[in-house]
Amino acid sequence: MREHFCEYRVVRSAPAALFLLLFFCTLPPGAYPAGWDNTGSLTTGRFNHAATLLPDNTVLVSGGYNVESGALSSAERYAEGRFIATGSLTTGRYRHTATLLPDNTVLVTGGYGSSGSLSSAELYDPATGTWSTTGSMAAARVGHTATLLPDNTVLVTGGYRAFGPLSSAELYDPVAKTWSPTVPMAAARESHTATLLPNGKVLVVGGFGDAMDLASAELYDPVARTWSPTGSVRMGRGWHTATLLANGWVLVAGGALIDEIGAYRGIHTVEIYNPTTEAFFDTGGMLTTKYYHSATLLPNGKVLVTGGIFSPEIQEFTLVELYDPATGAWSRTAPTAAQRAAHTATLLPNGKVLVVGGNPWSQTSAELYTPDGGPAPPITPPSGGPEYEQGFSYVAETFGCAVGPGERRSRDSGAVNALILLVPAIALLLRKRR
Repeated sequence: MREHFCEYRVVRSAPAALFLLLFFCTLPPGAYPAGWDNTGSLTTGRFNHAATLLPDNTVLVSGGYNVESGALSSAERYAEGRFIATGSLTTGRYRHTATLLPDNTVLVTGGYGSSGSLSSAELYDPATGTWSTTGSMAAARVGHTATLLPDNTVLVTGGYRAFGPLSSAELYDPVAKTWSPTVPMAAARESHTATLLPNGKVLVVGGFGDAMDLASAELYDPVARTWSPTGSVRMGRGWHTATLLANGWVLVAGGALIDEIGAYRGIHTVEIYNPTTEAFFDTGGMLTTKYYHSATLLPNGKVLVTGGIFSPEIQEFTLVELYDPATGAWSRTAPTAAQRAAHTATLLPNGKVLVVGGNPWSQTSAELYTPDGGPAPPITPPSGGPEYEQGFSYVAETFGCAVGPGERRSRDSGAVNALILLVPAIALLLRKRR
């Protein structure tokens, strides 16, 4: 089971190292405009956590996974460049959801804990900095979604538990603090996305079924409380992102598919959903394949994509991309200082983006992106192999997945892998000497 983010062995690394070294060293000075600033560090490193912007403009970071201590119950709040510990969750969890409710409390649901997948839910009160339990879901869920509906109820869809992916959906009533079932989806799915559309419906896209990636999409009507099929993506995917654009369309970017031998392949293809026609269409592909990345709509209408797992040879990376809906093109912007995957990215009221934590090795660092610097010119996605031509590439062999109690957790300390991690730093030093 895909209990959470796994680390991957680097393969075919020497050619990748040479390519990256040449790529970074041949960039003209100033090709990366200034855009990122370091900010305060987490008190506890974590990934697969949740981040929620609160009404007082602080950011609540809850739960997550730490490679040394496992599922985390700790929580922190970010304000004015600092992270400060706040009340702890009653249950440590990761790959959960966190939803801001109209009464300013935060609803956390499901996830994976020390005992397995969770059905429990909790409420965080920003005024007191404390957590309290609320009604539990009917089903334990990991890799599910939670969406605040126009009537202030919360729709939870899919996910998986011990026996596989779920098609069921539930509604949380924040007044009664109870759950009730709603009509299940047509397909059981986990690691999918759910996006609230301007018309009040919820678009669910892709995800993983029973040992397969899904291309199907469904629409939930909260008034009729029914699901209906809608257009499918061209390429099935899970671990992707779905971003509501300023014009009401939905940008579905990257992710991973499952091939005929059961291996995961990262993809760089991008599609857009038009709610009027209920159809997907292709747009420009990302510069690299990736999943476990983040995507954030900026005030200027562009979409910022950070981090993720890159294929075929590279693990987490620092490359950051911008999507321009006006041109349908992707371009580089300033890279992050730290490699990240399974991190969070939160748009702040001042227009900056706060990126927190992530893998590898449970990052404690955080960075702030200022979009005013502008992007570098668009570049063509790498060519020279079927991976890029077909829109995907093989995901490297797994070598240490901290899935749950008793599972193996390890890191490859090979010299070649170290070279891959050092290439960006070496390249930047060489550029400074030019």
